[in-house]
Amino acid sequence: WNLIGVSYGTRLALTAMRDYPQGIRSVVLDSVYPPNANAYSEQPLHIANAIEGMLAGCAAQAACNRAYPDLRDKFYELLEDLEENPVEFDDDWVLNAQSLLDDLTQALYDSAAILFMPYALDEAYYENYDPLIELLSEEEYDDDFVDDDDWYFEDDAEDLFDSEGAYYSVECYESVYSGDLDDAWELVADFPTVLAEILYGDLEGLYQICEIWNLPAPDRRESEPVSSDIPTLLLAGEYDPVTPPEWAHLAARTLSRSYVFVGPAAGHALIDLNDCTMRMIVDFINNPQRSPDGSCLTRPAFVLP
Repeated sequence: WNLIGVSYGTRLALTAMRDYPQGIRSVVLDSVYPPNANAYSEQPLHIANAIEGMLAGCAAQAACNRAYPDLRDKFYELLEDLEENPVEFDDDWVLNAQSLLDDLTQALYDSAAILFMPYALDEAYYENYDPLIELLSEEEYDDDFVDDDDWYFEDDAEDLFDSEGAYYSVECYESVYSGDLDDAWELVADFPTVLAEILYGDLEGLYQICEIWNLPAPDRRESEPVSSDIPTLLLAGEYDPVTPPEWAHLAARTLSRSYVFVGPAAGHALIDLNDCTMRMIVDFINNPQRSPDGSCLTRPAFVLP
């Protein structure tokens, strides 16, 4: 078997490597979620780091920095201003600091959206919100997939694809209970206050839900690192807000025949990022005894005005 896991699928693949290694020939872990990660204690930190990384990435590119000077300062001024003075639009949508951070976090999953962020944020600073609205309101589902005659898409298509009950039952059991809110705050306390408080507040709400779920404690080994000598390719996006590159390196420490690659300026899920990552995966599966050539992982340029 050749296993390919993406995001939470990497957790399943790692569990299979631990419990049923016989017959597994190779493993690809894309956007790695290892069981020994302090997932929710670190959640606010990883989102903050992804945002800061994107801002620093623009500053490090000469053309981007010229087009959007002082972008980091502008971003935090924009965030603070939206905290005090939310912007209301005709369709009853309100842009405030909370909604900006929530939607920006989701947009960081998308590698193409990341390249558009400096432009959208810079324009929003000057009160042109159209690029930001375009960035934050991208349709989640392909129009070709949805038939307008299908009644079950009329209200909320997302309800068909996500079960909140299943999510809380799994995440509260496997990860949230092992986290600590005090640790989470300490990890983001040095970031600008408006950012730290909103990200911490989101996590605080999740802990409250998990208290209601009231699940038993998991077996201790479900939070221990997975050790294996199965050839494994690990991929991570540089600005992934949910499964950061640090987790790929964390998992690789106990995978003795592993190869880690980080996609420059990439978000979540590299398997379909471009021809480069797909070729790396195919080459690795064809010959898992050696590292694939990652020289095609080049840094893309941010969108300019």
